[in-house]
Amino acid sequence: MNETARVTPGSHIPELDGIRGAAVLSVVVLHTTIGLLSPDFTYPSLNPLYRIFFGGGIGVDLFFVLSGFLIGGILIDHKDTDNYFKVFWVRRAARILPVYLLLMATYLIAKQIGQSVNAPWFHSFLMNDPLPIWTYLTFTQNNYMALTNNGGALWVGITWSLAVEEQFYLLFPFVVYFFSKKTVMKIAVITLIVAYFSRLYLWKNYSFYVGYFPTQSRADALMFGVLAAYLVRSSKLQWLADRRILFDIIAMAAIAILMWKVKRWIGDSGSFSLRCAVFAYAIVRIFITDGLYRKFFRSRFMVFMGLISYSFYMYHQAINGLFHGLLLGQGPRIENWAGLAVGIAVFLTSAGLATLSTRYYEKPFRDIGRRFRYRRASDVPTAGAAYAQ
Repeated sequence: MNETARVTPGSHIPELDGIRGAAVLSVVVLHTTIGLLSPDFTYPSLNPLYRIFFGGGIGVDLFFVLSGFLIGGILIDHKDTDNYFKVFWVRRAARILPVYLLLMATYLIAKQIGQSVNAPWFHSFLMNDPLPIWTYLTFTQNNYMALTNNGGALWVGITWSLAVEEQFYLLFPFVVYFFSKKTVMKIAVITLIVAYFSRLYLWKNYSFYVGYFPTQSRADALMFGVLAAYLVRSSKLQWLADRRILFDIIAMAAIAILMWKVKRWIGDSGSFSLRCAVFAYAIVRIFITDGLYRKFFRSRFMVFMGLISYSFYMYHQAINGLFHGLLLGQGPRIENWAGLAVGIAVFLTSAGLATLSTRYYEKPFRDIGRRFRYRRASDVPTAGAAYAQ
């Protein structure tokens, strides 16, 4: 029998940082190198690996599943606290807003300066088809992108996924608070089904953007994470641990389908759901095994990537456009070794800036957020108890 790992509310699990690191590496490597290669500067034989590690923005789905798992777990663990909503939202604001507002400020400054700059690469990539500012300030840009079939200015286009998560942070605390565990799980399963059919319908009848960006089309990833959060806190975790080899085989079969037979067997919408299910199992697997799997995700490099992942993710596209434009006079694309060198420079610069941001800019705000602690009525001593002490 495999011994399952104990889940302690509020505890820090380095392997989850490592999974976050894997997600950000998938996105940033795609945007700075792999996804920019011209057809004559790539290797078709690597296409199956491309699909499993980078295809379709796969790192974003991993981010969503992990957010569903972590945020769902926080809400489950603190549902019975007296300051449940206040602490949750204050901590989320301290975590999210500093970097987000800084990125928005740089965008507005660049947009103003760019009006007098004659640089086609700047306007065609970083500032192409800008959305109304109010959509970014209300975290509704993803739905506006879907309605207008427009990905927005790429300086801040990356924030669409943050909008999905912010909407989740706003609504899901109410779901957990007011409904029983059984009902929440039913809601999660229904949401999985709705998301699948939403993508299927929108892609078939409209366009990629219309089906890719809206919250209802991406909510299955979050809900897979929520279901995983419930699973690792249940007695069924040991049952799963005892059958780990069987589930490993199923997961490997799913990965094989995603690498070679996606469109033929399950279609594009099904591939999104399937890979989110695989990601949910990858997270749960941390709690049912040890060895090389957990060792990889708790390695110093992967954990470090996870710790800087938020600002790394948020900053890299602006740096990407600026480097390729200023150094090569064009939007990001890699047609030769010089382009590849610029892509690597973008990656390293973004990682360095994210490291400085995490340590010196974001940390003070997070420390403020941590001052707000969840509190139960039983944690506050009564007058009699205090006198007795």
